[in-house]
Amino acid sequence: MSISAPGGDAKGLDTEAFYDFLKGRGSGIITVPADRWNADAYHGTAPGKICTTKGGYIPEFSWGDLQEFGITPVEAAQLATTQLVLLHQSFNALQRSGVDYRGTDTGVYVGCAGGGPPFEPDITQAGAYYMTGTSLSITANRINYVFDLLGPSLPVDTACSSSLTAMHLAVQAIRNGECDQAVVAGVNYIVTPLETASFSQLGVLSADGISKSFDDGGNGYARGDVASAVVIKRHDLAVRDKDRILATLVGSALTSCGSLMGSLTTPSPEAQTEAIRRAYRDAGLSPHQADFVELHGTGTVVGDSLEANAAGAVFSENRGGRELIIGSVKSNVGHGEMGAYMSSLVKVVMMLERKKVLPNGYFETPSHRIEFEKFKLRVPIAVEELVAFDSKQGIIASISSFGFGGSCGHTVLHEHEPRPVHPDHETLKKGPFLFAFGALSPRAVQSLIQTYKEQYASIPPLALCEHLGGRARQMLWRTYAVGDSLANATFFDPVLVGKRPNPLIFCFSGQGPQHWQQGRDLMAMYSVFRESIHACDRVYEEYTGKSFLEKTGLFIADAPESTTLAKSLSWPAEIISVAIAFFQIAMNDLLVSLGIKPDAIVGHSIGETAVLYASGAMPRDMAVKIATARGRALSKVDNIGGAMVAISGCDADDVRDYIEAASALSELSEEESAKLYMAAFNSPTDIGVSGSELLVDLLTKHIETWVDGVVARKLRVSTAVHSPYVDPCEASYRAELAAIFSQYEGPFIPTIPTMSTVTAEMKADEYTIDYLWRNLRQPVLFSAAIPKIVNEYGTNTTFVEISPHPVLGQYIKKMGALDSLPTGMRP
Repeated sequence: MSISAPGGDAKGLDTEAFYDFLKGRGSGIITVPADRWNADAYHGTAPGKICTTKGGYIPEFSWGDLQEFGITPVEAAQLATTQLVLLHQSFNALQRSGVDYRGTDTGVYVGCAGGGPPFEPDITQAGAYYMTGTSLSITANRINYVFDLLGPSLPVDTACSSSLTAMHLAVQAIRNGECDQAVVAGVNYIVTPLETASFSQLGVLSADGISKSFDDGGNGYARGDVASAVVIKRHDLAVRDKDRILATLVGSALTSCGSLMGSLTTPSPEAQTEAIRRAYRDAGLSPHQADFVELHGTGTVVGDSLEANAAGAVFSENRGGRELIIGSVKSNVGHGEMGAYMSSLVKVVMMLERKKVLPNGYFETPSHRIEFEKFKLRVPIAVEELVAFDSKQGIIASISSFGFGGSCGHTVLHEHEPRPVHPDHETLKKGPFLFAFGALSPRAVQSLIQTYKEQYASIPPLALCEHLGGRARQMLWRTYAVGDSLANATFFDPVLVGKRPNPLIFCFSGQGPQHWQQGRDLMAMYSVFRESIHACDRVYEEYTGKSFLEKTGLFIADAPESTTLAKSLSWPAEIISVAIAFFQIAMNDLLVSLGIKPDAIVGHSIGETAVLYASGAMPRDMAVKIATARGRALSKVDNIGGAMVAISGCDADDVRDYIEAASALSELSEEESAKLYMAAFNSPTDIGVSGSELLVDLLTKHIETWVDGVVARKLRVSTAVHSPYVDPCEASYRAELAAIFSQYEGPFIPTIPTMSTVTAEMKADEYTIDYLWRNLRQPVLFSAAIPKIVNEYGTNTTFVEISPHPVLGQYIKKMGALDSLPTGMRP
């Protein structure tokens, strides 16, 4: 969230200063700035005059570097100040939230009224940007445009309840599925004396320019500037994405006074209390459960007493005599009118976050018109603890806001417990650290880096990384550095990043990248990875009777058994299958926990086993059992004379010619000389061949001796997979798969788009026993599958290779992908 509020001598208050200002009972009331109007010239009680020279003004509204928002000086000269300041506030709120927003269905709901351009308009000054610069609709629409937000975009004007109404509409839109998150903002900028003079004649302004909310000296309200924005998001998605949640809005409601009071501008207690009851009903709560209520409380003689007595009657029901603390931020900063609710919301959220009650800015003598004793109401005059009536339920606070035309609203908020300290915090504190910076222009990025190096280098590096990372990822210009401290970090030149993230594909490798140190550092550093490995191992132990980790020593630092695998050039097939699956399942869990989620998934050979889990088609334990069964099946055909070779630099037709040439070199029977098979089409010029070890050696030697520009590399495997060499294990593999499938209820269909390398088509049907056998027996159609993914998602597609060591990236990039990023590396 972000706010710019009146700060008195401090001129304008930003979000960080606002809490201390309220804590100290600060007053934001000052004399009308000279650039608005001549306060003394307009002072008086006659028509056209104003009864006060004071109010809650912000002399120096900040809106940052407008050119970074794509606004030229020529256009800015004709833009309403309300548009400029809300861009700045929305930008701050989005940055602080850390949510993904560019190119998403994020809504924008703004409580506002016309702000006018920063000049007295006449027809000669109505340039090309005048209409977009002053239109009420553009106040919201420009936020969508600048930040590429694709959800609903609504300006809302219900007078002094505008911002609450905007919040209610945003909440309903999220509940109705119109958007998953929204920017809710409010702004009030007092441009000319016209409206102030009118309110003065209406008799609602305070002559001394102070909103004495609930005080016996209340004599009207002080008008005030404000600009504020918050980001709201569907709660389950915010929890899933590990967003920093400040509070939870659990209920909201709107009502109207209709003609109940016989006057357009006289508030109706019945309508106000009905809004309260409906909001608490919407929250599934009762008003008596409230621990603090921020009332509208403008300081008017009639309005305060009607509201406080009506609210007191509602909140005291079934309360058992327990007092109710009430307050109004207008006693500090004046009445922000269109943005009034936002000031109250920021105040209440800060209270919930810190579990502190903030005092009224002005309160001396309780109003004799308000029945404080009868309803057990109390206005705080000092900071105190905010304690939940029901500790199990947590702190409940709510906010009222009313428009002078009869539009009433109420919202209910619940405290949100802060996230626990990350379990990997102590390990990650050792570094190295990734420092990411982003801004809207290269100049701004460099300036930001310099500012942080000068002012924030003393902050612990891990905390700084977390702070910077969430802000940088949405910026168009970004850079990064890896180092032990920010002070010593050297950054690359900023690069322009697309508004929408590149499509991301998780690619699960086949056998070959396994090594005895795989995952050890990840086990030590990341609890999600560690817990996932142990979860896999529990399944394996239950299924086989022995722990895979204890059996092999893999994933465990300094395990004695690991020396056996470390010295072995070729691992047993039953270990490879499980080791790869363990690593890939845990890496998938780790990436997803960090908010890195794929648009689609593809697996190469054995990698399709982990895909069963990562795609959502099967639970973890089923995938682990299938990996175990695959390894058991391959152990039956391990070391029976099969081998494999990877050939690079020629196409499939050339490989067939080389196979024929190699077969002709030996004095073997016709049956024996035919035992070479195309096993894996990795790219148009990278082919894997399986077959008898003798023929694989002959083929490798033939290419090395006679073929220039082609490389043949014999693989460190002892099983010729994807060939007839695995046929002897078919019956046992199918039988074990059948037993596994019988334990689970299907259908086993991916919930994430998944490309098959058995068929080279997107997997629309369910996984079957027959499919898993074909995955082991048939050639891998990787070179057909990857171009289809690139064609579907575009040449800017980025692949992430889920593998202990990168082996597929070179093939992927040959086939048109933008990049392939590794997730593991051999030491």
